[in-house]
Amino acid sequence: MPSKHITVNYTVWFPNADNVTISGINTLVTLQENSSFYEVVIKAAKQNDNFTFHATESVPNRHSVTSINGIESVIGPNRVYWFLYKLDTYPDINNTPAVSYLLETGVDDTIVSNGDNYLFWLTHH
Repeated sequence: MPSKHITVNYTVWFPNADNVTISGINTLVTLQENSSFYEVVIKAAKQNDNFTFHATESVPNRHSVTSINGIESVIGPNRVYWFLYKLDTYPDINNTPAVSYLLETGVDDTIVSNGDNYLFWLTHH
């Protein structure tokens, strides 16, 4: 039996130069069911150069995304990190998500489903 394909909405938000306003990019990614979010990130980067990324592998097969579209997380007093959210609807820059939508699982352990909305947001927490 052939594997079923699903489509996931993947959005990236990052601060503008003023560090107050937010810009975003978005893409739809179609892949096989039971795929991880890390597979979404890989496929999005292949589809669109704006979604290129860098990830470190702290332990075997466990990735931490450290930059997207050349925009890196920052360690230090003004630290910002890439945080992954799973939302009920398409992300709205004018209505930022509550912390309750922040995923506790990493990109490798987050299994996506058809119609899911994911947001990678470079922000403070």
